[in-house]
Amino acid sequence: MPPGAALPELPTHLPARDRRNELRHELHHAVHERVARHQHGWHGADLLLHRGALGHRLLPAGLAVRPHLAGEGRRGRARRAEPLPPCRILLGADQGRLYCLLPPVHPAHLGMAAEQHGGGDAAVSIGKIWPVLRSDECLRLRRSDRRQPAHRVHHRPLSQRLPHGPALDRHLCRGRDDPDDPRDPGLAGPWRTRQLRAAPAIDPLTPSTTTLMSTPYSAYSFSPSGDRLELRDPFLLRSADSDLWNDRLYLQIDHRGQVLTSGWLSPDFTPYSQPLRTFYLRDNETGEIWSVPQGPIRSKPDEFLFSAGKSDILWTVTIAGIRCIIRVVVPVHDPVELWTVEVQNISARPRSISVFSYLPIGKPSWLRNNTRYEPEWHGVVFDFFPYYVDYRDYEKLSHGSNTIFAASDRSPDGWMSCIADFVGHGTPGQPDALTQETLPPADRWADAESEAAAILQFNKALAPTETDRIQFVFGPAANPESARETARKYLVPGGIDAALAEAAARYADYPPALEISTPDAEFDAFINHWLPRRSLMLARAMRFMSAPQGRNLLQDSMAGGLIDPVSSRKWFLKFYAFQKQDGWLPHGMPLEPGATQLRINTVPHKDINSWGPEALTYYLHETGDHSILDEQVSFSDAPDKTDTLYHHVCRGLDWLLTDRTARGLCRIGQGDWNDPLNMAGHDEKGESIWLSEALAFALDTWAPVCASRGDASLAASYRGEAEALRASINQLAWDGEWYARGFTDAGRPFGSSRDEEGRIFLNAQSWAIISGTATPDRARQCIDSVEKHLATPSGPMMLAPAYTRMRTDIGKLSQKCPGRLENGSVYSHAVTFYAYALYLARRPADAFRTLRMLLSGADTNPVTRSGQLPLYIPNSYFGLPAGAKAGQSTRSANTGTAAWYYRAAVDCLFGLRSEADGLRIDPQLPPGWQKVRVLRRWRGSTFDVTIERQAGVSSMRTVMDGTELSDHLVPPQVSGSRHTVTVTLPLA
Repeated sequence: MPPGAALPELPTHLPARDRRNELRHELHHAVHERVARHQHGWHGADLLLHRGALGHRLLPAGLAVRPHLAGEGRRGRARRAEPLPPCRILLGADQGRLYCLLPPVHPAHLGMAAEQHGGGDAAVSIGKIWPVLRSDECLRLRRSDRRQPAHRVHHRPLSQRLPHGPALDRHLCRGRDDPDDPRDPGLAGPWRTRQLRAAPAIDPLTPSTTTLMSTPYSAYSFSPSGDRLELRDPFLLRSADSDLWNDRLYLQIDHRGQVLTSGWLSPDFTPYSQPLRTFYLRDNETGEIWSVPQGPIRSKPDEFLFSAGKSDILWTVTIAGIRCIIRVVVPVHDPVELWTVEVQNISARPRSISVFSYLPIGKPSWLRNNTRYEPEWHGVVFDFFPYYVDYRDYEKLSHGSNTIFAASDRSPDGWMSCIADFVGHGTPGQPDALTQETLPPADRWADAESEAAAILQFNKALAPTETDRIQFVFGPAANPESARETARKYLVPGGIDAALAEAAARYADYPPALEISTPDAEFDAFINHWLPRRSLMLARAMRFMSAPQGRNLLQDSMAGGLIDPVSSRKWFLKFYAFQKQDGWLPHGMPLEPGATQLRINTVPHKDINSWGPEALTYYLHETGDHSILDEQVSFSDAPDKTDTLYHHVCRGLDWLLTDRTARGLCRIGQGDWNDPLNMAGHDEKGESIWLSEALAFALDTWAPVCASRGDASLAASYRGEAEALRASINQLAWDGEWYARGFTDAGRPFGSSRDEEGRIFLNAQSWAIISGTATPDRARQCIDSVEKHLATPSGPMMLAPAYTRMRTDIGKLSQKCPGRLENGSVYSHAVTFYAYALYLARRPADAFRTLRMLLSGADTNPVTRSGQLPLYIPNSYFGLPAGAKAGQSTRSANTGTAAWYYRAAVDCLFGLRSEADGLRIDPQLPPGWQKVRVLRRWRGSTFDVTIERQAGVSSMRTVMDGTELSDHLVPPQVSGSRHTVTVTLPLA
């Protein structure tokens, strides 16, 4: 379908359903024909879909289109008004994809906006919106030469929009005064509409009592303190999840009781259950059954609440006059789940209710499986022996943890363990066993083909307002004796309540480095509670890997310096003991005896030594603990030899400097940070521009540490090598508008404008800025190119265009699904690199916009699109090439994103950056923020910081305890002291 080709109108005489089918065919045809700017030279929105009085039509962009309003007839005749359904609005095509607003957008809302802001013209204009393949209505656009900032359309009535003004709008929506600005291809040309009226400013120090999210009907909210998130609509998301953890066990579970991940370190991360936790309830008078949480029986509740806390998860479900409150806690010390089930009769008549636990274990082995009931602790014990092939594994496995159990605090009225017998001829939603008054007697033994569950029945007669409570302990154990002791510990009266109190108190032992109060209460909740919680988990449990990847360990330990420096110190010393004498470090390292290396961890990726200098320097600045550098650490190839940690880091840098090509660039080998670039340099000729940038940054970071220890010549050498790297990168890798990602073994550049696929990579641009490689002009071009080619509503993609076919000089990356993971997703870890780079480039509006988009629930990234609550930032969101999945979260909660997000917020956004000699004050607030308050904890002292913009101020002014600091550097203070800091900024 070339530019300018006539677009066929759909026949108006067809029934609506046939017109929709033909329209759908037309849309698919447009996509398959790749109606795209890069192919045909079209700019901005190329097609608009119109459903009007004459039916559906595809129209070229630039034509005014009127939506089909309820009062219009086919020939203008009035007809009875009817409610307009929520609609999807097709906006146009860009790079082979059709862009559309997603529900719930109601055309009436758009009409109201037009009425309020100038009559007939729509008061909104279009930014990048997620692609879909279906549409029902179209927004009327106006072609105009007015050049005013553009505003994004939001997924709710304008009356519910967050406060905004011109400055905040430029920050959030990337509005441009230049109509041909290359940073926003979706708005190229003369497409502009009126600017929306600014809402009143709010006092940043008086947050509202409830934080309403960017979702329809305010279906969920944070608590006033921000430490809980409550979901009230069970049908808002398919799977709204949260997680619980201690140092040995991890549980990620959603509002329906579906388990996304569960396992414990033994020593490897080992699953102990099937992906479901539920409790069936039965009305013994009517025979009605339902389940709490809401799966597998999805009855519509009279009341529903999913409340995710930092130390527990709670469900409240009311059906048929019975309120059921379920809570799960993971205690601090033991790898088990603690469940409490409360059943309350809120009806006016007596009720006979049965509760059935359903805690599925599954089939952990193809060998012996023994299930039995233990009357001593009123539960089920499941013994098994893991499957093995090599006879030499028997001894090791015989001493392993081969027990799973579920215990309760009272004797059940019935029990069974075989899932197949429980379901019978029914389904998990209608199990046969629940049609019997009492569960049938269970067999003691189950063979290897049977899947097991802890199914316990409890009968209870409830008077009106009466409540009954049952408690359970569920999880793995080393052996039945250990299971017995654990059950006794928590099933005593008050045992689980005490465990919850201890789990909640744990966070008081690890106060976050930063607490904030800003105009964005959702962001406050994330920074104050959920980001430090994630960072603490990663720093302590190492993503629940007993043999973690080195780069992950180092970056997670960097964040640990902000919340748990003791753990970070431990990991630094353990990590460098895997280094060889020549400085080489492996990708992965088994930190615990008996740990199994993942296959990917055995691949010799080149980047591991580049992360240590930055992570360790960050730890030094944050804690002031320079004694760690003098700790003696051994070598993996010479355990009897040791050297200081300081010299281990130097050996790693020297190894990287040696492992370069004749052109002075780092070799890429079988991959760097981007693991699946595994065929670009397997002959040891390929070069990594990103790793060369990262090495320059590492050298610059470590040089001052060398100088502080009297190694002035080494510091000068490292600085000189960094300059040489930057010169080589600028000479060899600058592609005209961005930096290439690297060179293959054959010397061919990739991530270059000469490529059809994989033309631009995000990391090469971010780290060109971070490393100081890019000049100010080139940094601007890099940012413009990222915004032009990679931008999406949840952040920039890893690369574009995504690979669609195998490239044997790139590798596994090109085989991944387009828009997935490294092949064109919004890879959160890389996006935080980019946000950090934007701050270094002094682009605070763009930097905060990037950070904010990553957090699900932002206006551009609503939970109804991402499918995830804003409790964590996922590993990635699907990118534009993923089509209908674009923008959806992968819901992988454990990622290096947390460390860099935390660092960007502390060091750059609020500008309270630790340095060797003090706390550097250098805030970069977004333009819409006039005043914020921050509590910063640093080296044992607490600083109460107020940052405020004021009229008449020409430059930043910093005052601590009444004394002005002209250098904006707060020197270290006496541990335990508290200080007041006031920072005054010019108006934005």
